Amino acid sequence: MKRLFCLLILSFGLFGCDRDPETTTIQMPIHLAPQKGLIGDWQLKVTVSSPEMDTVMQTIPLTVDPEQGGVQQVTIPNLLVGDTVNIKVEILADGQLVSERSQSITLLDSAANTVSFEMDKLVEEKPEPKPEEPEPKEEEKEEEKEEKPKKLPDKITWQKDGSKMVLIPGGSFQMGDHFNEGTAWERPVHKVKLDGFYMDSHEITVGQFKRFLKESGYKPEAVKRGWDINRLWNEVKKWSPTDKHPVVYVSWNDATAYAKWSGKRLPTEAEWEYAARGGRVGKRYPWGDDKKVARDCANYSDTGGRDKWSKCAPVGSFKPNGYGLYDMAGNVWEWCQDWYDGNYYTISPAENPPGPGTGKRRVLRGGHWYNNTSLLRVAYRANSSPDNRYNSYGFRCVSGLR
Repeated sequence: MKRLFCLLILSFGLFGCDRDPETTTIQMPIHLAPQKGLIGDWQLKVTVSSPEMDTVMQTIPLTVDPEQGGVQQVTIPNLLVGDTVNIKVEILADGQLVSERSQSITLLDSAANTVSFEMDKLVEEKPEPKPEEPEPKEEEKEEEKEEKPKKLPDKITWQKDGSKMVLIPGGSFQMGDHFNEGTAWERPVHKVKLDGFYMDSHEITVGQFKRFLKESGYKPEAVKRGWDINRLWNEVKKWSPTDKHPVVYVSWNDATAYAKWSGKRLPTEAEWEYAARGGRVGKRYPWGDDKKVARDCANYSDTGGRDKWSKCAPVGSFKPNGYGLYDMAGNVWEWCQDWYDGNYYTISPAENPPGPGTGKRRVLRGGHWYNNTSLLRVAYRANSSPDNRYNSYGFRCVSGLR
């Protein structure tokens, strides 16, 4: 019998000088014993959860050669000393769960704590042939179909960039302009069915994008086009002055590079509109149909009500929509994954539409800080060249549930 032995040695260190509350980091060397006959795309998934914190989920490729065995390091930072957390380690092969173990531990303020995991064998030995069993009855088949899937957390913290993400449940909706008040390319209204996904609750901030550039060495589009990096940040500061504001002057290429670095992706246009509606059916805006309350719900042209910003507002300055997403209307345009095609709605697949296969321009959604309310509608479609960047272009990311 082949077995995977995971020894998780948890070493705790305090961050900074503020000792209330104290935080610690879990260092987990994952020890993999040599295995034979492993094929496919193997991944290691670690989940840390407790009633006092958002669930932290990290899925990374299994870099250890299974036939040779070895050690793979996993780090989970920013956990509270004294908190009791549940740690679950899973091994996935081509997205399917192969083996898992979990234990609970109280994070003590000590030099080291040790938690050992012994995983089930990864590759089953070929069993002896069994006599054929009778076909299950129809009632038994129906019971199998009705088994409920494992409940996913409503909120998670994405390990790589620290983004808070919310679960967008799978479902169907009517996509497009329900009021015939927009452009022809917002119609026809058509039914779309989507799988569930996680979406960043906030637009990516200046601070997050700075960290991405520092850690990745990526050269943004503006620098490629002749600006030096200081000029880029000076221009960004005019419209988004702090690290808590949404990053602007990002092209689709820049946004895609960030998403790849963080282990996420940009949302499809259908995912974006479905999420922006927040569970509301056939409404004009993320908050409903009433244009009169827009000032209390979004940052757009001029100021008034809760909208105190003549340019970009700090992310999360207004109430979230029904799914817990902030700034889905106004503040900055948000890049989507899709190529743009004005006629795509007439040929769009009914399930998980990926957008056109080719094109010259990419989709932007949501409106921005100097638009009027007509561009804040959830059905409004904008587009731009993937290398364009402006003081109103930003983005957020999504991740599938696997």
